[in-house]
Amino acid sequence: SEIRHHQTTADVREAKLRFVSGLHGGSLAEVCLQVCLATVALAAARACSAAVAGSGQGGRRTGAWAELVVGAVLPALAVTALADWSYVLLLALLLVCCALFVARLQSRPQPEEVSELLNARRSPLVTECRGFLMLSTIICILAVDFQVFPRRFAKTEFYGHSLMDVGVAAFAFYMGVSAGFKEPSPATASQSWAMYLVRVVFSSLPVLALGVGRAVVLKLLDYPEHVSEYGTHWNFFCTLFFVGIGLAVVVRWRGHNRTAFLLGAAELFVLHATLLRLGLEEYVHDNPPRNNFFQKNIEGLASLPGYLVLALAGAALGDMLRAAAARRTSARGWALNGAFLCGASLALFAIYWAFTRVTRAQPSRVVANAPFLIYNLAVLLLNLAVSLASQLAFPLPPCSLVKGLSDNLLPLFLLANLATGAVNLLLGATHEYSQSAGIIVLGLYLLPLCCVARRLGRRNLCIPSHF
Repeated sequence: SEIRHHQTTADVREAKLRFVSGLHGGSLAEVCLQVCLATVALAAARACSAAVAGSGQGGRRTGAWAELVVGAVLPALAVTALADWSYVLLLALLLVCCALFVARLQSRPQPEEVSELLNARRSPLVTECRGFLMLSTIICILAVDFQVFPRRFAKTEFYGHSLMDVGVAAFAFYMGVSAGFKEPSPATASQSWAMYLVRVVFSSLPVLALGVGRAVVLKLLDYPEHVSEYGTHWNFFCTLFFVGIGLAVVVRWRGHNRTAFLLGAAELFVLHATLLRLGLEEYVHDNPPRNNFFQKNIEGLASLPGYLVLALAGAALGDMLRAAAARRTSARGWALNGAFLCGASLALFAIYWAFTRVTRAQPSRVVANAPFLIYNLAVLLLNLAVSLASQLAFPLPPCSLVKGLSDNLLPLFLLANLATGAVNLLLGATHEYSQSAGIIVLGLYLLPLCCVARRLGRRNLCIPSHF
């Protein structure tokens, strides 16, 4: 009986690994569609919540449900049961936004009030994008284990585009945006290098502790691990830890300004692309023997410079947004900034198309090569442009759900990871569950997490973290 149970457990483990392995993603157009849909859903949730929140206790309760249903449930359905109807969902959300926009024309704030909101010390644009990132992550990390989540959205094995690949890149990018948006500290320049690095490493230790703790727990529980994702010991938290350290080093070495960030990103991009071209990409692709720490974690180490490039690009953009807010940019000026973001995104898509046609290169999440970095930067700039357009159309503070998600990224991410692990351990062969069962489980997991995030946002609670 014990042997049979061990065999059954091993079979389930292998089946779950096969379920998330060997995937090649989907179309870049669909990735962009899903990113835009989630961003528009959060804008619609913000507008719906504000429209009914002023009607007493009942209105506040209705506003809370509007946030959860429009802001969380619809994006979850868009990547699961209604994935093939995403275009229809996006069109429906745009029609709702248009109706709300027309309904608010009489009470629309003056341009000065709009610019006041966008020039706030805590940027609603950055808050909205970080909230989008956290919500999408919470949904996908559990949904990917069920049949209801299309395989084309899951992380690619080596080459291709997918929604979850963009999620990994987005964490590095928005870590940079947040760092660039912060006011430079005068004490940084006066500190010695040793003291500065000690302070940076100490502040980043919670992220490293999560990375080490996750690796240890997975080994103890014999939890299914996709080794070719980051390596044997490496994981997403380790990448974030070293990206944060790299950002801090660039700030101390080159200064806190967009020129330094862009120069660092360009230099690192060229160096990383050269190493990959000289054989590193082929070496990783050929699945080398895992005899030492470097070989066992080659995927995480090889992709690290690429994610740091995205973080530095994000820091340059964050510094640009901070400077625009400091200049008290008008609503018209912010509209021009949105046009710039949209134009930059389209230019990067064009560069990506030309680059992949000429070189025949394919985007790879595993090594974060040039095509991967270009298309992810294009998608994330599009996300920012759509979010800024929604802020201009509905100049309202972020809703409680988004605020809670943005202000508590690390603790909510940890909570979501713990809940995901608990669901997988309790249910076992999650990949064998029907689509309806997967939706029910996902809903029972998602709604409590969103309620916790919304409560944190309503009470203005912010748990400090590295992000």
